[in-house]
Amino acid sequence: MSSETNFTYTVCFNGTGCPRDEGEFSRNSFLGSAGQQGAYHPETGYIPNRMHIEINENIDSTYTPGSSTMYQNRGTNDINTDKSASVRGVGMADFYLDENAEGGGPKSYPLKRDVLTYGASTGSEDEKDPDNIIRYLDPYFEEDYNPESKKELAGGWGMMALALHGANLAAAAIRRDSNKATKIVFIGHSRGGCQCMAAANFLYWYGDDAIKAIPVHIFAIDPVPGPGGWYQSFTQLTPNVKKYVGVYAFDHMAPGFSVCVPRPTKAMYAGGTEPTPLPEKVDQTVYGMVYRSLYFDNLFFAKFVGQNYHTHDPLEPSTLLPALQDYDLYICRGMHGTVTGNTTTDSGTDPEKADLDDVGAVPKLIYKMARAYLAEWGVQFATTTPLVTESVATLRAKIESESATAKFDTMGGGTNRNPITNHYRDMVRLAASDNTKLYLEDVIGAVPRGQGESKLPYPITTSQDLSAAGWAKWKFL
Repeated sequence: MSSETNFTYTVCFNGTGCPRDEGEFSRNSFLGSAGQQGAYHPETGYIPNRMHIEINENIDSTYTPGSSTMYQNRGTNDINTDKSASVRGVGMADFYLDENAEGGGPKSYPLKRDVLTYGASTGSEDEKDPDNIIRYLDPYFEEDYNPESKKELAGGWGMMALALHGANLAAAAIRRDSNKATKIVFIGHSRGGCQCMAAANFLYWYGDDAIKAIPVHIFAIDPVPGPGGWYQSFTQLTPNVKKYVGVYAFDHMAPGFSVCVPRPTKAMYAGGTEPTPLPEKVDQTVYGMVYRSLYFDNLFFAKFVGQNYHTHDPLEPSTLLPALQDYDLYICRGMHGTVTGNTTTDSGTDPEKADLDDVGAVPKLIYKMARAYLAEWGVQFATTTPLVTESVATLRAKIESESATAKFDTMGGGTNRNPITNHYRDMVRLAASDNTKLYLEDVIGAVPRGQGESKLPYPITTSQDLSAAGWAKWKFL
């Protein structure tokens, strides 16, 4: 354990349906035999969980998934440490132990609730919790709460409880007597990626002055909220977020996977320029008014955290706004699971479909990126040598190869994609009631050239509207 004055604490948020041993073990859950370990690349595992392992244990190229000490003991001891923590995905237990062993089956730990409570120390309950979030989330923190739920998997309402849990873990690390965290890193995938932003919101809006002052850095892998609510807690970064990196999958066209690209903080405008904050955007269409009347006090539409702190939408076109700094957006071939460790040709769970070479080049590249960014942000890895040894150039060459391109094209609907049905990966807007459509292939702009002379192999449809490219610039992997 480091005794240095500056110490970075990391929280790793898992995606929907992913327990805290995802990628390390195969499992049988209430969903059946989903989550087969063989679907993941052994050098990357499920990236959020693997980062947690490598921060705490010195593993090497002989490592086999599931053999880490902390995971072997996960049935009797929680696996969080004073260096980092992991957070289960929505709808799943923390761990799935061998059903045939004594004490086997699903195991879960209560969520942490005793650090961040209310935004004010005195006053009425409404004054202390004006957005009603803490009170709404109370049932998720009961010791007898069963997290396994198909309803939760689909709706995702518990994601805010998991975000608050992660924020509480970070706040506890900031407040402890020794080895206090002076920087927080959140890394997450899918809804876990959105929870990174929401957890930063909780630290800023519900923390005391000491907690608010701690910088937060975020590495989000294909953040997707699904149909749940509380959108404004993850569509706008709060001032405590000093670095944002988002990696987004190009080839995932399934409905329900709209991606979240949060608005930057004012400090992220280059040159220190601070454009005037925008007024709250509320959908005044008939759709929006009906939506709010049905759900304003329910689960889909938020009573906003930080409702008056809005910056400009990075997805909208503009030639007038300054460039962004400390705010990196990446687009990558592959599907929602590919970018976080899955190597199957359909991003499913069948190990027979694993392709460690072509498809596996994507998770290996994202793993290297995650390691590099986290190290740059002060995370100390016990595993000092990354398990992925290929260079970035080698991995990019594999991703750009004809054989890999054909597989990624198939994932997203074929080489010649239908502009009506196969470019509809849309983007999450500021609020759940905003029905404005923006499409990923429009927002990312023109495809650049790759390592060779030709354009990178991104199959853009004839419907792409380059005039709709967002003012935040994207980097193609």
